[in-house]
Parts: sequence; structure tokens; C-alpha cells
Amino acid sequence: MTEYLMACLFAFMESIMTFILAVGFLPSAKISQFTKRLMVGSLLYMFTETAIERFIPSEILVAFLLIFLVFVFLWGVFRKSPLDTLLLTVLIYTSIMLIQMLLIYVFSFLTFPDWPYAVPLIGNLTTLFILCILSLLHIPRPVFRFLKSKSLPVLSAIVNLFGIAIMLNVYNKLFEQQYYDLVALLVLPILTVIALNIILIREFLKQQEKEKELSAYHTYLPLLEELIGQVRIRQHKYDNEIQSIRMLPSVCKDYDALSQELQNYVSYIEQHSSLTLLMKLNYKLLAAFLSKKLTDANNSNKKIELIISNPILTTAVPEYELIDMVGVLFDNMVEALSPEETGTLILSSAEGRIIVKAENPGPLLTPELRKLFFSKGYTTKTDSTGEHGYGLFILKESVDKYNGTLSLENKEINGRQYIEAVMTV
Repeated sequence: MTEYLMACLFAFMESIMTFILAVGFLPSAKISQFTKRLMVGSLLYMFTETAIERFIPSEILVAFLLIFLVFVFLWGVFRKSPLDTLLLTVLIYTSIMLIQMLLIYVFSFLTFPDWPYAVPLIGNLTTLFILCILSLLHIPRPVFRFLKSKSLPVLSAIVNLFGIAIMLNVYNKLFEQQYYDLVALLVLPILTVIALNIILIREFLKQQEKEKELSAYHTYLPLLEELIGQVRIRQHKYDNEIQSIRMLPSVCKDYDALSQELQNYVSYIEQHSSLTLLMKLNYKLLAAFLSKKLTDANNSNKKIELIISNPILTTAVPEYELIDMVGVLFDNMVEALSPEETGTLILSSAEGRIIVKAENPGPLLTPELRKLFFSKGYTTKTDSTGEHGYGLFILKESVDKYNGTLSLENKEINGRQYIEAVMTV
């Protein structure tokens, strides 16, 4: 009876460990969201695992059935796609096995009470504590997000670690008495394999970043050349504008007429000053991208006021990703404008981060509406062409990736209600 109760306890603890680590891996997952499913799933997991271990004689078959049980448990609780659930299963199974392997190695140097369940119970409690710390600190979260890229080197590393975890588990089932000696013998080779995998992944990431930067330059370099050409044309016009200003006193008959003409001329120059502002930016591809966006907005009869508070921008975000982020804010702002309306884009930088503000006329933001704006598939657009409702959702995920912030607020400008989107990355 005691053996069966302890088996149920260990199975229940395994389901809780699996759940906690899954919450750590999944973006925006919270324990409170899945409480009911967790309780039902944990009980089913507990009884199913104890039944498998009790009635199936083949230890190897038991090992693989328990992996499948983890998959079913995760799918039942979190309802993710089969591919995401499979990736989650591999990550959780591998992580728990490797943590327990290290604990076994450490425990081999310690003394425990002479009770057959002392070491497994202390090991499971210690593993549970470690997993709680990892999940609370959100350490596993970027790992899952990154692994969904499905790149071959990364998946290869995960597969070989998963293979090691399965091998250790099968050996434990077959030769439980010699398992501790095996782990003590293999801990250094396994850690070496893990270290090599980390090195390979880092090198792959560096290569991937370089390829993305090169692709961005190929995409936006023609726009940058076009911006430089426009600035050169603007410089040629500058001499003519100075000459025109000098001629105004001889053309205008009185002070009021001169004042009006000067105001008109200054207004005209200000409308074309965005090129000069953009050329001062230290992110030249971003400058070229914004120049093209401003031209497109102007062709749609929508005016965008560009304000660059600080042309020297600093951020940890690669420029090609920054362009995508700013592009989402810009597009949402322009799409919210009616013809002849004006929006404002403000770029600044402080404390090593870029601050981007996009302002456009919009409705009153209630707490519910704020949440809807960042939810997947939500849109206020009424046309049926193309896919809508994913821009701010994807942007929020990108901002979270770099521990940034994205918020929506109301503000009043000239007696009219505006929405101000503020991104800090």
C-alpha cells in the first residue's frame, strides 16, 4: 500500500513539475489561467502513470509511454498546436531529466536517512523548487520562443539532448541499482555535449544575425540612395530659397504683406525639412525607410509630422527588427487617419533605449479596449481585403522579446481626442 501511495505522490509531483516548467516556457502564460485543467489533468496523469508502471512489464515501453503521457497532459492543459506541444514535451522532458541527473551526481556525495523513498522524495522536491525559480524568473521563456524558429542546428541540438535524456531514463528503468554509478560516470561527457551545443547555437545565431543584416541592407539601400538624392536636390533648392527670401522686401509693399510671405515661406520649408531631420539619424536604413513611408503617406493625402528629439538613437534591437517595429506603428497610425488629417511620429532616445510615439485621432480607450488592441486578430478596419489584427499583437511579442514596453494612451490635442502609442525598446 505504501509503495502504491508513494508512486501516486511521485506521479502527481511530476505532473506539477511539468506544468510549472511549461508555464515558464510559454509566452504570457499564467498559472491562474489553467487551474481547473491542471487539477483534472494532474489526477488523470497520476492514475495513468501508476497504472502504466504497474501493469506493463516492458520497462522500455513504459519509458516511451510516459513521454507520450507528458505530451497528452500538456495538450490537455494548454491546448497548443500538436507541433508546439511536441516541442514543449521535448524541452520539458529533457530539462527535468538533466536537472535530476545533476542532482543525482550531487546526492552521491551526501548522506540521507535510511528510508527507501528519501532520495526520490528529496530529489523531486529539489527539482520542483528549481523549476519554480526558473519559471518565476521567466528564464525558459525566450528559449521556447527562439526554438520555434525551427532552424536545423537548434533542432539538432535539442534532439541529441532529448536522446540523452531518453537513454538515461531507459537505463534507469532497466538497471536501477547501477544508475547512480552510470550518472556519476557520464555527467562530465554529457555536460561537454551540452556546452558544445550551446557554442554551436551561439555561432549559428551570429551567422543568422549577419544574414538578416545583409538582407536588410539589400532591401533598404536603394531607399537610402534615393534619400541621399533627394537631399542633394534639396541643397540645390536651398540657394534659390535664400535668393527668394532676399527678394521679398523689394516685392512686398508693406510690413504685413512681407510678414505673411515670410510665414508662408517658412511653412513651406518646414514641410520639406523632414529630409534634413532624417539624414541626421544614426540609423541610416531606418531613415531611408521612414522617408519612403512619409512619401507614401503624402501621396495618400495624409500628413505626417515627424519630430526627432534626439537623432543619436541607442537600443539593443538590431536595425532590421527596429524597422519592422516602427513600421507597424507607422502603418497603424496612417491607416487610422482620414484624408487631410495629421498624425505625428516622434523619435527620441534615453537610457540606452529608443522611444517611439505615434499619435493619431482615435476613440476613448477603456481598459477592455486596450487589451483588445493587443489581442490576436482584433481590428477596427472594416474592409475585407487582406489580414488584419496581427500588427500590434506581433509588435507586442517583439517588444517583450527585448524587455521593452508598449502602451496606448489618450491625449487631447486642439480639443480633439487622440490615441498615443508609445514603444520603448
